Amino acid sequence: MRSNVIYFPYIRVPESAWLTRLLLYWDQVASIIPSEYIYDPDRLGEHTRSLIEYELIRQIHPREYVWNIPSFSPAFEAHLTRDPAKLTERRVAFERGQTIRIHMEKMGPIENVLCDSGIAVVDEYPWFSVERQTATEFMAYLAACLGRVEGIDASPVSDEESSLAPLMIEPGTTERRDGELEALRWVVLENLFPAPERPLRPEEIARFRQQYGSTLREFRRRVEREVLALAELSDTNRRARCLELFRDELDETVTEIRARLRESGAGRTLVSKLWSVALAIPGVPSAVGLVNAIAQAFKGAPKEPKPLPLAYAARAQLTLLGTEGA
Repeated sequence: MRSNVIYFPYIRVPESAWLTRLLLYWDQVASIIPSEYIYDPDRLGEHTRSLIEYELIRQIHPREYVWNIPSFSPAFEAHLTRDPAKLTERRVAFERGQTIRIHMEKMGPIENVLCDSGIAVVDEYPWFSVERQTATEFMAYLAACLGRVEGIDASPVSDEESSLAPLMIEPGTTERRDGELEALRWVVLENLFPAPERPLRPEEIARFRQQYGSTLREFRRRVEREVLALAELSDTNRRARCLELFRDELDETVTEIRARLRESGAGRTLVSKLWSVALAIPGVPSAVGLVNAIAQAFKGAPKEPKPLPLAYAARAQLTLLGTEGA
């Protein structure tokens, strides 16, 4: 399992309890930030800039990587053109002004493909206006591809369900058992990973990570290992019993973590449902939709990247979402 996550689709990370949870439980949280922000960090906003200064957020500059992904552009182009009718729908939506702005550095070699396809246009420098659905899919594609690059090795995460949707297995492509596994993941991850009800300040997060970071990360890894083990069980009754025992075993650790958070001055804690993107779970096919495009992007690389693991995300909390360009 990967121990790092890469946030998308926005340049600024959200100031939220959701992000605090990621920063507490995962080894490293990265964000996709164009390199020009190095020279003008105030444009990132105080929150994101401060997290970077405390080394809680790693900056991933896309121009350093996308040009070296062997089939980055052809794989996404094949995804767009596999259904001519849907491509036509994208063009119509683009003509109606249904667009999202994407920074040119994130586009890399794919900008010409999108412009030639009639679903993107150069906006005010350094931005492109891209048809909304295409932009949503591309940002998920970019995050997943960057996450597979050696040296980044991170799972894509977002607090927007719509942003993660392109990474989901398409309806009708999995067998009944795969649906059961998805339900299992919902149950296992429900009411776990306690975190403060309020977003912690960067200095608070850094201090708590220094004291208890190893305990929190080991707790996360334990949950992930158990999820995969439970997913392998085909007997429904046995799986239910193992799940019940596992949750009982976790109660003590969850209680301890909540106590440590309160003692640190974090205030009330909350738990929320986390859900997973089924990408490399046993029994789930990988050659569908955008997932296939992500795999194809690395064809011809000297060394095939590792399969995509679980990517976790909390349900979106609308009050935490911003409106900045991607």
